[in-house]
Amino acid sequence: MRFEDLALALIYRMNRWGDINHFGKKGKDSGIDIKAVEILENGKKRNHCFQCKRYIKLTKAQLKIIMDDFVKQNDMLPDKYYLVIGCNISKQLIEYFQAYAKEKGISSSAIWTASILETMLYAEHHDLLFAYFGVSLTHQRNEKKQTVRRNISLKHKMHRDFQSPVNEWKRDPQTGFIDDRSKFICSEILIRSIDDVFYPENKLIDGMHYGYGKYGLFNFYHNGLIVAKHWVKVKISPHKDEVIDQGDTTVPFEAKALTLGYIPYANIVDYDIDGDEYYRCPHLFCDFAYGFDPFEYTKYAVEYEGGFFHHYSDDEVEVL
Repeated sequence: MRFEDLALALIYRMNRWGDINHFGKKGKDSGIDIKAVEILENGKKRNHCFQCKRYIKLTKAQLKIIMDDFVKQNDMLPDKYYLVIGCNISKQLIEYFQAYAKEKGISSSAIWTASILETMLYAEHHDLLFAYFGVSLTHQRNEKKQTVRRNISLKHKMHRDFQSPVNEWKRDPQTGFIDDRSKFICSEILIRSIDDVFYPENKLIDGMHYGYGKYGLFNFYHNGLIVAKHWVKVKISPHKDEVIDQGDTTVPFEAKALTLGYIPYANIVDYDIDGDEYYRCPHLFCDFAYGFDPFEYTKYAVEYEGGFFHHYSDDEVEVL
């Protein structure tokens, strides 16, 4: 009945009905759960009937039975018929049902699937979303605001603590490109999982991954910190707009590349800039949200003359 109550609340708000009735169990004999009457501008009435079926899944045969039973139990067919279901079905099944309804004398029909109900709730009826499912979009929105503020604050703090003065950054005298690694007060950082209880012993967490590792500091990006993982030999096939001539040849080409890990601010819990007696470099405490590490993605950087790095994504690189 709670599913019918939710449907009733949505139906009640969709129009200025001249009359609306929720039959519930009393309407089972006629197959009508909710009936609403729309008063048109010319004063005529348009009848809408709603049936609610909270099935886990629906087949073509079941849809046929639903329509057959409805038509059999009602001498007066509605101007519009709605089937409200608690699951999703294919476009083909929806089209079949509407075509079959026409065959049975119902010219206009529609199916509200689970995804349609969800869209209606999230788009227009936040109070019903909370009342029936306990989902508060206001609370979620406040959490998002707090996350944005927290990430911006962390970004400014890390830039102050990790970066060296601008006049100490190294630039290539010919190209003017900055060596990103020269921006930092130190070259290395220790990344530690917040779930690691074995430190300083380097043991597997849950038998799956190690709880800490040392990486090179590389650069900041819009969403967090970039660290250098290791060098690999790769074959690169960049997109057409990123083709770089290699003498008389063009891509694809083989090269030595630095693997980069991108850590979003959201995965950085805190840091200790001074380190400890085991590792004197800064310690970055992270949520290994992606299973084995805190990286939201990796890229590959190829070094050219003057220390300039060109970055390539996973779909452009084959590790050899």
